[in-house]
Amino acid sequence: ANMVTLWFFGAEAVMLLGAQRFLNLFMFGGIVANVCQVLWPLAVRHLPIPSQFRMSPNTQGLGASGAINAVVAYSILTFPNRTVLLYMFFPVPAALLGALFLAKDVSGLYYGDSRYGNAAHLGGSVFGLLYWLRFRQLRRW
Repeated sequence: ANMVTLWFFGAEAVMLLGAQRFLNLFMFGGIVANVCQVLWPLAVRHLPIPSQFRMSPNTQGLGASGAINAVVAYSILTFPNRTVLLYMFFPVPAALLGALFLAKDVSGLYYGDSRYGNAAHLGGSVFGLLYWLRFRQLRRW
């Protein structure tokens, strides 16, 4: 699923940013995302989250989904009114789809859903937002 998502959201980002800036978005987005995933169990000790929902510090993950989320966040912020076909059938505005994915990850962090790298997803998304803020003037069409 990650590579299909990268294909759909990444193609335009490459055209907008150019290959080098896109690679920076993807690679540094992935690094930031994985750092967030590793640090989340340490940070959660200081938050008002019930202990039964906290992710174990021994539950770690490493993957590309945080980097993909950086690219998706950049793309959605660049084209928020675009219609995306959710599950290939349901037309949804890109901004709404992005908000739903963020809500899923915030909920996953709160309730300790360790099946996904929720902290990595959010870290990647925040990096995508910051990258969009830095390079949003590059929109070429």
